[in-house]
Amino acid sequence: MSAILDRKGFAFQLECLNDGRSTWSGAALRKTVEILRRHDEALRESARLLQAALDDQREALGRLEEELRLEPAGTWHDDDGEALWWTVPITESPYVGSPLDVKFPWPDGAYPSTLYWSRLPRVWRTPEYVTALSDGGGR
Repeated sequence: MSAILDRKGFAFQLECLNDGRSTWSGAALRKTVEILRRHDEALRESARLLQAALDDQREALGRLEEELRLEPAGTWHDDDGEALWWTVPITESPYVGSPLDVKFPWPDGAYPSTLYWSRLPRVWRTPEYVTALSDGGGR
């Protein structure tokens, strides 16, 4: 049996339980089954935790993709608030604000076809921002 279960860690445990005998007692077999059951439960829990972490990462990536998506200028609405305004191809820093600003570079909705907007990054929601505030960085 130890030859079949030669994965790291198992073979040693099974050899110890068998005490080197060629036949297995009922107690040794029960102990072996218990060891394998515990390893199986640990592997299943690890898989569950890894899946949860992967799901969290996918959700975070989805939020990031949404924040980074460029939208045509004509799709902006008052409810979107201030945004980053880009001309494509991007050759300079974006304008930060909204079409409601007095100094908005493209007044009266006269948007060039190369003008796009994206949401402002929500840095105040990141752990780094919270840590910086608690360390006195927000004063």
